[in-house]
Amino acid sequence: WPPVLLGTFLAGLNIFIALIEEDSGKSSLVFGVSALLFAAYALRFKQPPIGYLATASAALSVIYALQHFECEAWLLSLTSLSILYYAVGFLLARREETKPWGTMLIASGLSLGGLVSVLALTLDEAFGGWYTLVIAALFIVEIYARKNGWLEVLAEAILSIGLIMLMDDFGASAIAYYIFSLSLLWFSCD
Repeated sequence: WPPVLLGTFLAGLNIFIALIEEDSGKSSLVFGVSALLFAAYALRFKQPPIGYLATASAALSVIYALQHFECEAWLLSLTSLSILYYAVGFLLARREETKPWGTMLIASGLSLGGLVSVLALTLDEAFGGWYTLVIAALFIVEIYARKNGWLEVLAEAILSIGLIMLMDDFGASAIAYYIFSLSLLWFSCD
C-alpha cells in the first residue's frame, strides 16, 4: 500500500501544479502524459473507474494545448472528443467482457458533452447551437439504445440550450419566440 499511496499523492500533486502553471504548453503536456499513465494503469489493473481520470486528463490536455497555440477551436475539439468517447464506448458496451469499459467511455462522453453545451451557452460561441444539437443527439441515442429514461431531462435541457443559441444566431430576440419555441420543443420531446 505505501507505494500506491505515494504514487497517488505524487500524481495528484503533479496535476495540481499543472493546473496552476502559467505555461499552458507545459500543462498540456503534463495532462497528456497523465492521461496515458491513467489509461495504462486502468488497463493494467483492469479497473475501468481509473479510466475516468484518463478521459478527464485528455480533455484538459486538449484545452491547454488549444490555449497554448492560441486556437479558438475549443468547441469543435471538445465536441469531437465527446463524440469519440461516446462512439468507442458504444461499441465496447455491446460485448459483455468490455461492457464496463464501454460504460465508462459513454459516461465520459456524455459528461464532457454536457459541460461543453453549458460552456457554449455561457460563452456565446459562434455556431455553438449546432454543436449543442450534436451533443443532444448523443443523449437521445443513449436514451433509445440503453433505455435510460433519466437522460431524457438532460437531452431536453441540452436541446433547449441549442435552440436558444440558434435563435440568437438567427436574430429572433423577442421573448415570445423563445417561449413558443421552447414549449414546442418540450411538447414534441414528451
